[in-house]
Amino acid sequence: MKAFLVSSTFLYGIGLYFFYIRYVPIVKPFQVALIPVLFLVFILTAFKLRWGLLFFVFSFPLINNLPYFFGIHEPLPHAPSALVLFLFFFLGWLVNRIFSQVRLNFDHPVFRPLALFSLVLFCSGLITFWKYANFSLS
Repeated sequence: MKAFLVSSTFLYGIGLYFFYIRYVPIVKPFQVALIPVLFLVFILTAFKLRWGLLFFVFSFPLINNLPYFFGIHEPLPHAPSALVLFLFFFLGWLVNRIFSQVRLNFDHPVFRPLALFSLVLFCSGLITFWKYANFSLS
């Protein structure tokens, strides 16, 4: 199990690198502000999951508005900065899972609303799929 987690983390890191090069605008002032926040959320999450989560939550509004501060708008295609922040948070979470012995506990109270939300999302996706499949087949 540990070898699978290490190999999937390695592949995820490679994919994240190519995603970053392709979809994040390489504007020097924007990168100077973005990269330290991304690496800080990665490092904090890799070492202490709670610290990384708190930093992720508090840096989310800043990162979300960062492209507008630097004038990166619609003509320049780019990935949402909040998505890039989450991808680095998830990489830190994967690294944390490699070096920690804590197993994922589904008894936590937060999983009950998430399960309900997932069920509603799945039903909505099915209805939307059937709706559009009906129009394309007729």
